[in-house]
Amino acid sequence: PMLVVLLVVAGVVVLASHWEQSLRKEDIKKHGEAFKQLLVQRFVAHKEAIAALGRLVEVTPDMTYSQFEYFTRITLKDNPDIFALSFNYYVRKSERGQFEQNLSKIGAVADFRIRQRDSELRLVVAGERDDYVPVAFIAPMAGNADAVGFDIGSDPVRRAAINQAMSTGELAATAPLQLVQEKQGRLSLLMLQPAYFNREKTAG
Repeated sequence: PMLVVLLVVAGVVVLASHWEQSLRKEDIKKHGEAFKQLLVQRFVAHKEAIAALGRLVEVTPDMTYSQFEYFTRITLKDNPDIFALSFNYYVRKSERGQFEQNLSKIGAVADFRIRQRDSELRLVVAGERDDYVPVAFIAPMAGNADAVGFDIGSDPVRRAAINQAMSTGELAATAPLQLVQEKQGRLSLLMLQPAYFNREKTAG
């Protein structure tokens, strides 16, 4: 009789455990679905914001930083989960000197230079390459100033997303990475939407 009682109790405990696990899994599933929907909604919102910025770039090829900052101010306010918005030109090697001069005049910094990270992850003046995709404008400037001039094409992860965006003409995203201006070790995703004007390719 004692053996039977023990087996029954053990069975009840196991069934109760399975029932609790089932409820827990169902609860996790519901939370997971809700979180998934939230992510999808935020992705769509971000995609629309970036697409709007791309259209602005296409119709305003001579845009200044003050215009860029004005346009992005409301978008950033309405989307606090967006760390920053930037406009990155596609620059050929032969265009680099003139481009740096122009950005020094219309950009947010007086001495604009295209930069890259060295082996110790310090930002230095970029070496010669066939092309560059530097951060020309970025907003908000507070907390993001270190990114100005950084050639996102100098990093393999970012370059892969650039190539995808430019080859497909559609939005592309990077794998998780750390921004050059990030001081707290947090990971981010870069979403890149190609924009075109005068048949010149840019990544913004």
